[in-house]
Parts: sequence; structure tokens; C-alpha cells
Amino acid sequence: MSTPTSDALPAGASLRNGGFVLGRALGQGGFGITYVGNDAALHRAVAIKEFFPLGSTRAGLDVRPASGTSQAAYDSAKNIFLEEARTLARFAHPNIVDVYTVFEENNSAYMVMEYLKGQSLMQWVQQRGALAENEAIGTIRQVGAALEAVHGQGLLHQDVKPDNVMLCDDGRVVLLDFSLTQKLDVATGHKTVRLSEDTRFGTAGYAPLEQYSRQGRVGTYTDVYALAATLYHLLTGQPPAEATDRAAGMELQDVRALNPRVSSGAAQAITDALAMEPRNRPQTVPDFLARLESGAPGPATIRTAPGRPNGFFEDRDDDDEDNDDGDWERVPRRSRVRVTLPDVEPAPAPMASPVPGCEFDGPLFQVPSTPPPAPYQDPFDGPFQMRRPQIRFIGCGPMGCIMTLVVAFFLLQFIGPILLALLPFLPFFFQ
Repeated sequence: MSTPTSDALPAGASLRNGGFVLGRALGQGGFGITYVGNDAALHRAVAIKEFFPLGSTRAGLDVRPASGTSQAAYDSAKNIFLEEARTLARFAHPNIVDVYTVFEENNSAYMVMEYLKGQSLMQWVQQRGALAENEAIGTIRQVGAALEAVHGQGLLHQDVKPDNVMLCDDGRVVLLDFSLTQKLDVATGHKTVRLSEDTRFGTAGYAPLEQYSRQGRVGTYTDVYALAATLYHLLTGQPPAEATDRAAGMELQDVRALNPRVSSGAAQAITDALAMEPRNRPQTVPDFLARLESGAPGPATIRTAPGRPNGFFEDRDDDDEDNDDGDWERVPRRSRVRVTLPDVEPAPAPMASPVPGCEFDGPLFQVPSTPPPAPYQDPFDGPFQMRRPQIRFIGCGPMGCIMTLVVAFFLLQFIGPILLALLPFLPFFFQ
């Protein structure tokens, strides 16, 4: 939403017979001006959006159609604004702004909504720079939940971007600005849009090519593109290349080329969702979020380091190096992946993935390979040969002779009679 102009109503102007009093203008978009206001009956601050298409003028408090726009075309657009407000009023979702009432006045229409305190996602990124992956994806999950509810009512938002996402002081992430919302054909899941002179294309960098086409077929995949472009901005600090520039040949920079800390799975999911051809994208928000979950096992690569206890840690360096300089932090529980590994040594070089279609995010571990068996070696040969068994006679020296005679004497005492008894039978053995 851009800076308000002199087209805004003056502060203090009242609407609905004094039921609402306008304060300062908060901003102006393609189809209206938003003010902070006061609900006189309930004594609460509210946000009030006035139907005021680009090019419109004022005659006092009344709004006049832009030059070249007929009153009938203006009334038709105003009726769409009223219908969209009534549709949003049916939502009771924490990630969608509440609409309290809508009414017509001053040849215009006014939507009264909850007043949110906080700052836009764009302001948050401008102050802090690129967000951590787990923080960015957590924010996108809440925006995705809002889009799922919108799509469930047969609507398209068509203007998802950091400027239209509010980070509230109460911790909620709220999707804003439904000025480009369109109804979908329930049977086909898409709608053919015929653009006219006063039709906006969405926001450059976040709007896919079909929103620029004279007869573009938009669908839930259109909001998927914008959601992925918003996540791209959160992770890199800049929006992706505009769809029209990409159609003319400009390359889309990979997320990891701008922020190497982003996991390869999350980067690939974003690239898929930013495909120029709608059929090549995830077709629904749950499909895109599922790819983010399956493609990114955690907010950062899970590593263990020598001297650190086994667990789930990530290096918070600013130098993109895996050094043990005391800045390791435990990964949040929801992003942990439990893996049981043997004791291994850190790898000196990257390894090729053993699974086709997969890739390693970096050389995390190197499992020592088992050396081939050595050829057979005779233990009695070689430089470390064993001593062969040897038979040695106890026949050296006088004592050896005496001992030999003693042993021979006793053997003859016991064996001699047996041999003499066997002598008569010897002839029978030689017959």
C-alpha cells in the first residue's frame, strides 16, 4: 500500500451518521484508501477502507469515476468491493483480518475492519535483512493457512506480498488487502481474466505471468507463485525477478546463490513454485507447503563437530565456515531429524550421493572404507617370520648322558618283560 495522497478524506470526517469517525489515512492502494477510525458506539479503534479506484476524483465528499470510466462500470466494480467485504466477513480465521461491517455512502463503499497494531513484513525485512530459514518458513505457513481458507471459499487473493502481510504485536501473522480478490470457477478451479484499462496486474515481482495476460487463466497456483515470491524475499532480502523480465530472457537467481544458508530442499521448492508455466508449479498451497516440509529437513544443515556433544546443533557463523568458534546453537525441536551414526571422522572433501536424484548439502561425514583383505603370507617367511618348531635331543653334557641312561633303564624295566613275552608270537606276524 502506497503513501496516501490528497485524495484522502480529511481527519474528523464522519460516516454513517456519526457512527464512525475517520482519523489519519494509513495508505492508498489500487482500489481504495485505508484510514484509522473510531467506532463511536463500541469505543474501539477500527480500520476503514474506502472504495476509491485509481484515477477517481472527489466532489466534496462524493467520489467520481475516473475519466473514461462509465458510471455503470464504476458501480459494477463497487458491487464487487461490497461482495468481497461480505465474503471476508464470514471468515473467522486468526490469519485473516476481521471485517465488522460494510456500507455505501458518498457514492462509494466503506469496509470497517479490525485495527491491527504491528508492522508489515516488508518493514520487518527492511529493518532486519534476510530472515533465518525456520523463521521465514514459519511465517509463510501462517500466510499459507490464510490462503487455504480464502481458496476454500472459492476466492483468489492475487496480491500476496510482504507489504500485505502484517506482523501483529500479539504474535499473529495476518493477510491484508483483498482488493484484487476474484471468484474462482468451482468446477474448473480457475478463471479466465479479461483485463481492461483500469485492471491492476498485481505487484511486479510477486505476480506471475498469467496475471499480465489479456486472457490469463488464473487459479490457486497464481497465489502459490506469489507466496513463493514472498518467501524468496524473506530469505534473500529482495524480490525475485519480475515475470515479464523472465519471459524476456532474464534468469531467476537461485535462492542459495543469494543466501547459502538456505537448505537445498527449500530452495528447490521455491524454484518449482516460481515456474513460469502454471502447470509446472505446485497447484495448491498445501502442495507447496508439503514440498517445503519434505525438501527442508530443518532450518539449517544439522551437523556435529569434534568436541561437541552429539545432538542437534547448527553453526551460527557469519563467515559460512564450519569452525568451532563457540557459536553453535541447538536446533528447535520441531525441525530435528534423529539419525544414529557410528563414530566417524569429519570428511576432508565432499562425497557423491549414493542415491540417484538426491544430493548432499555438504561434506558432513566421511565413513572410513574397509580396506581390501591382504594376500596370504606364509607366517614362516618374510621379515617377521615365526620360528619353526625344532626337535632337540637332551644329549649334551655329562648330566644329559646320565639322564638318558636312567630313562632307558626304567623303560627297559617295564617294557622289556612285555617284549620278551611277545617274542614267541613274532613268527605268526611274518607268515
